[in-house]
Amino acid sequence: MLSVSVIQRSVLVLLGLILLAGCAATPPEQARERLELVVPGRTYRQVWVAAVRAFSKDYDLDTIDEKQGFLKGSQPLWGLGQAVYLQVEPPTPGAESYLVRIWSTVDPQSHQDWARRSLEEIRGLLDLPGGPPPPAAKPKPVPRGPLFKEGTGAPGD
Repeated sequence: MLSVSVIQRSVLVLLGLILLAGCAATPPEQARERLELVVPGRTYRQVWVAAVRAFSKDYDLDTIDEKQGFLKGSQPLWGLGQAVYLQVEPPTPGAESYLVRIWSTVDPQSHQDWARRSLEEIRGLLDLPGGPPPPAAKPKPVPRGPLFKEGTGAPGD
């Protein structure tokens, strides 16, 4: 026969797991930013893959739930509870358009607009207007050394 303490521990563990599952699928109310992007003319799979790629670029993915259309990303140096969340609605194929919602609880002192950065990355990946500009070409360094005059880039004469 099971003792009362074993039953109590089992119930507490079960309640804890239920609470954790609820936290993983619901963005917190204290979100500092909430952004939305309507994505017409794309499949659910295209939107989902773009979202995962955008989040993978900047965050460690803590939660990936394609069935619910939910992502949670964080960075090791952020404080406890600080994260960026993404929801694709509806999370089913065949919709005329999809709504991408992004929430951020990251401290504004991080000097990055993480939610906007992710939203713009998704726009770019889906070729939607307003996406990030293509990366600028880096200027080539001026050659230096015994064959070149200092700072001119021209062979030494």
